[in-house]
Amino acid sequence: MSELCIVRCNKNMNPTEETYKPLTAAYDFLNKELFDSKLPTCLITMQRKGKAKGYFHAESFETRKKQDIKIHEIALNPTYFKDRTDDNIFSTLLHEMVHLWQEENGSAPRINYHNREWSNKMQEFGLMPSNTGQEGGRKTGRSMSHYILQGGKFDALIKKFIENNAILYQDRPVLKITVSKKKNKIKYICQKCLLKAWGKANMKLVCGTDNVELVSAEGGESEK
Repeated sequence: MSELCIVRCNKNMNPTEETYKPLTAAYDFLNKELFDSKLPTCLITMQRKGKAKGYFHAESFETRKKQDIKIHEIALNPTYFKDRTDDNIFSTLLHEMVHLWQEENGSAPRINYHNREWSNKMQEFGLMPSNTGQEGGRKTGRSMSHYILQGGKFDALIKKFIENNAILYQDRPVLKITVSKKKNKIKYICQKCLLKAWGKANMKLVCGTDNVELVSAEGGESEK
C-alpha cells in the first residue's frame, strides 16, 4: 500500500474539522483584536469561484426552522491556497471581514464595489488595497486585491496567531487526462507513384495506374 493511501485511510484524521478550525479561530481572533468583537458570527465556506480569492455575501444563508434569522457568508477559494503563506490567506479573510463590517456598520456600496470607506478601514488594519495586488495600484474599484503592510496591525497580530493555527490543507489540482479519439480513416499510399487515399482501417485499396496494393501510411503495411 502506498504512503498516500495510508494517509488517506487514517481514521484519526478529520479534514473538515481541521480545515475550518483555524479559519473560524482566525475570524474570532481578528474580530476581537481589530473589531472589538462587534462583528456578528458568520458562515465561513470554501468555494472555487472564478479568479476570486474570496468573497463576502450578506445574508446569503438562513436557518431552516426560523427563517427570520439571516447569516452572512465569507467564502475563501482553496485554489489560491497553494503557493501562498498562511498570513496571506488570513489576510483574504480580513479583507472580507471588512466588507462584513461595512455591511453592519458602514455604508455598504453597490455589489462588488470597494469604496473609500472600505479602503480606509483596510489601511487602518495594515492591509493596503490595490487593484493589482502590488504597490502603486488603485485603492478603490470593483476588482480589488491588497498586500500586507509590513509592521502594520495585521502583520504583527497574525505572526503570533499562526504559530498555533496553521492551515493544514490546500487545493490539489486534478490532472486532466486527454484521451485521443480513434481515427475513423487512415491514409494509404502507393509506393510507386505516391498516390494517396484515405479509408477505414484494414481496407484493400489498389492503385489503378500501377496496379499495386496501397500500403498504410500509419505505420506498417495494411492487413490483408
